[in-house]
Amino acid sequence: HPPPPRPPPPPPPPPVGIGAGIIVGGPIGWTIGLLSFFGGFFDDVINGVAEWVVKLVVNALSWIIAVLTDLFLAIATGLVRGALDLNSLIGDSQTVKEGFRIVLSVANLGLVVAIVAGAIMVMLRRNNAKQILVRFIVVALLINFSLHIVTNFLIRPVDEITGVLVEASNFDKNSFGSIFTPPVDPGVIASNYEKPTWLATIVIGFFSVLFMATFGALGVIALFSVAIMLYVRYVALSFLIILMPIAILFWIFPNLKIPGGNPWGQWIAAFTRWLLFGPIVMFFFFLSVKLVAL
Repeated sequence: HPPPPRPPPPPPPPPVGIGAGIIVGGPIGWTIGLLSFFGGFFDDVINGVAEWVVKLVVNALSWIIAVLTDLFLAIATGLVRGALDLNSLIGDSQTVKEGFRIVLSVANLGLVVAIVAGAIMVMLRRNNAKQILVRFIVVALLINFSLHIVTNFLIRPVDEITGVLVEASNFDKNSFGSIFTPPVDPGVIASNYEKPTWLATIVIGFFSVLFMATFGALGVIALFSVAIMLYVRYVALSFLIILMPIAILFWIFPNLKIPGGNPWGQWIAAFTRWLLFGPIVMFFFFLSVKLVAL
């Protein structure tokens, strides 16, 4: 008997499998593509919204800081000008004149005692008796005319120099505020590079506000400090003028020492320091304004 015939090979898979693969695989690919497309779209939207919100907040904070800085600078500028005007009236202060007159009376009594002591030294033929006698004559003249000499030949010319520097520098809140304008803006630096992400935009906005607030605060503190020191200058010069007769009296005895040195040396050092404080401060302000304008 012949062998039985072999069964025929199985037919190939129907084309339905290809269609099913297309039907199944197509939506997945389209979904991935759509997600990629909308993911980039949403990233752009998020970056755009974040940038808009950050700019809105930064602009609002910058406006608030600018208004507050301008307000405090205006107040401090007014205080500085008031202090300068007050310093120019030291010689006309009735308080200073009355205090000087009282101390002058005490100094004249001390001068009488010093003259008696000098006469005794002359009688005893001390070596420095002649020098002390010359000092007596100078002190007797200087004590009684010291107020006029100091106020008209020292304080007034120095205050006029200070006024010239104030006018030359155009001293106001705008000129002083220009000195403390932030030299670096993080936003300008970031604009030179590729478009930042929303997180980088927040960081840049934060540092922009921080720079503006820091420099504004430094300017306000500096100007208020100058105003306070100018008022202190008025008080210090007033006290030094009132005590001037006593200080001049101690010039007769240069070897007389108290803690800190001779009273005359201490007085002249303090008077010189406070006298020159005003023009020195205004000179540096004038120099700063001119350097910023370059």
